[in-house]
Amino acid sequence: MALVITTITPALWYQPFVGPSQLVRQQSGVARAELVYYINGGSWPASGANNDKQLDIDITLPKSYGYVLTDMTALITYDGGYVTAQNNAQVQVLPDDAATGPGSFWTYLEAPVYNPPAAFGIFGGTGLDHLGQSVNSQMIVKDAPDAVLTKKVYNLNDKPTFLIYPWKNVQETSSVTSSFFDNVDNSGAYTFQYQARFLQFDVQQGYDFVLQSPVLTR
Repeated sequence: MALVITTITPALWYQPFVGPSQLVRQQSGVARAELVYYINGGSWPASGANNDKQLDIDITLPKSYGYVLTDMTALITYDGGYVTAQNNAQVQVLPDDAATGPGSFWTYLEAPVYNPPAAFGIFGGTGLDHLGQSVNSQMIVKDAPDAVLTKKVYNLNDKPTFLIYPWKNVQETSSVTSSFFDNVDNSGAYTFQYQARFLQFDVQQGYDFVLQSPVLTR
């Protein structure tokens, strides 16, 4: 048994903000630009007989700036059956190559699923067991495995609220890695979509001003 790791670097869409002048912007909390990293129709190959698999999506943010992670989402699809990937994907925010200072920030992408009822109550039943089954069937289970979906949608949970920038030197680069896992042996070949959005700031703005988000990110 082996762990088969697929690593992909997403494409970058860079949109500079052209409203205020550079001087005005540097003396405020207005962002320089928005960066959108995306993958459309990506491939997560089958793991092969008796193997598990992992998908790493690596983002290296342009150096010398600070960033606010505003959103992240992913969709995994399997046309040949059920998606058996875990419902939690790990997200690591590493402020600089040297890993100085406090180190990495960790959070999750989550794919919540509905827990199906364990049994069916009798229509019109008022007994406590019937009421319990009805309520339990609506509970959202975020960590339990789910083997009945051909698609899974992941959304960011507990996103970092700080400015991402190198602890040691602004000439270092910051990175963000999203890792998806599938521990079902010989799972199928998936396709996926992925998007992560960042606002870009001058590092000094994070010290001097309250950073603002433009209306398009609300």
